[in-house]
Amino acid sequence: MRSAGIVLSRLIACVALALACGAAPRAARADAVEDFYRGKTLTLYTGVGAGGEYDIIMRLVSRHIGRFTPGRPVVVSQNMVGASGILLANWLDKVAPRDGLALGLLQNSLPGSQAVGLPGLQMDAGKFGWIGSLSPTVEVLAAWRDAGVRTIEEARQKELVIGSVGAGGITNIFPRLVNDLLGTKIKIVGGYQGGNELVLAIERGETGGRVMSWSTLKSNKPEWIAEKKVNLLIAAGVRQSDLDGVPRLEELVKPGDDARLVELVTAGDALGRPFATPPGVPPERLAALRAAFVRMTADADFRKDAAALKIDVDPTPHEELQGVVDRVLSTPKAVIEKARKYF
Repeated sequence: MRSAGIVLSRLIACVALALACGAAPRAARADAVEDFYRGKTLTLYTGVGAGGEYDIIMRLVSRHIGRFTPGRPVVVSQNMVGASGILLANWLDKVAPRDGLALGLLQNSLPGSQAVGLPGLQMDAGKFGWIGSLSPTVEVLAAWRDAGVRTIEEARQKELVIGSVGAGGITNIFPRLVNDLLGTKIKIVGGYQGGNELVLAIERGETGGRVMSWSTLKSNKPEWIAEKKVNLLIAAGVRQSDLDGVPRLEELVKPGDDARLVELVTAGDALGRPFATPPGVPPERLAALRAAFVRMTADADFRKDAAALKIDVDPTPHEELQGVVDRVLSTPKAVIEKARKYF
């Protein structure tokens, strides 16, 4: 019995030693990450100007993510404006330091733009270190109640004039796609400089509607919803309970190439407002940033801050973002050819 006891004691000691040896590298890695970030500055970038939804989200995250990052680095925000976010995307891929101190809030249309070979785009979305997004987005086509178009069926019978920002933005791409696939008579008037101008154009009677994200409509113009000043003709993106009854483009098109076309063009909705690091960030630092993002989005103070800004928090993890990007980049060539005109 004594001999058996000695063997058992040695076995327990070996198991304990093995566990200790396994834990030691993990602890060492965690300490190394904490040591790296301590006293450093983590910079968050976005490719658009101040005041818009991307900018607001970037600054919201910058106020909180440092509390959950090992070493509690100082966090600052910076706008890198140019070419509708392409400048930032190219910089993040080709120039930004790969040490985990640069984090980009990227335009969600970029993976689709890469898939169709948009000129000037030099980044590879498949190689970014995706971190997460606060929530998916849903695009809605909202028609002013005085425009005389209350449903998507009526938009097939009567012209609806809407405003847009830029030929390559969602305010132009989405209604063109709806016209082509559903036979609507939407007339798109370009030349507006931003979302605020689109809103003013509607309220002044210049146009009869616009495309916008559902979250933006709820936060920026809640009275339009409460007072039923707009009719929501169609939506695209992740299904949301507060849009029950609004037809979804994905459900109205034919399966096959048309469905893949919609998926490619509207892939940004599933990405939401996505954060990513440059390629090649050390795995342990990338993992720490991903964990910090998850912990931050579950934090009560963060959620209170987001609620005050009327920003939805329904986080999309990095695995799902990577899955969307991979599927977009593997779109069949025949579908890509159809999609080129929208980008």
